[in-house]
Amino acid sequence: MTDEELVDAARSGNREAFNSLVDRYWIRSRHVAWLYLENREDAEDQAQSALWNACQHIDDCEPSRFRAWLDKIVQNQCLMFIRNSRRRPVACRYSVKRIRSRDRGADQQLEENEIVETVRREIQKLPRIWREVVWLRHIEGLDIDDVAKNLGIKVLAAKSRLFWGRMSLKTRCERAGLKPV
Repeated sequence: MTDEELVDAARSGNREAFNSLVDRYWIRSRHVAWLYLENREDAEDQAQSALWNACQHIDDCEPSRFRAWLDKIVQNQCLMFIRNSRRRPVACRYSVKRIRSRDRGADQQLEENEIVETVRREIQKLPRIWREVVWLRHIEGLDIDDVAKNLGIKVLAAKSRLFWGRMSLKTRCERAGLKPV
């Protein structure tokens, strides 16, 4: 069955239909939560809570957009968890793997770690509307069409937000003393 058929059946009170949706999206929900929390146990807890919220509010979902709707619930659940536990979200992990190398000296490695931390801080400071697009495109690796679907916006809006997010990040990093590569 398609997502649309399962959502329609779940709206009618068919628990098996919703269980099928949970089976289909459990791993994805956990992964999305992990991207925000970087802790397996917390990610599982928040993904489970998000799925419970989705079950409670299935009537609010447009059947053709179930995946994006569920992703947004997971994201919001994680952000609430972070706010309530006073933890800061991990905004950027990609730089560490690109920069680190075994044959680099300790001084150079320390300097590169400082750069990574600066970029992380500056991404966290971006307005949420830009930060989400930058995250989905560059951290999750989604193409721009999927970014737009995930956020429930048009592709042109996603491209615009990505452009302005990158420009703002570049300016922030330059003000923080990082030179463009």
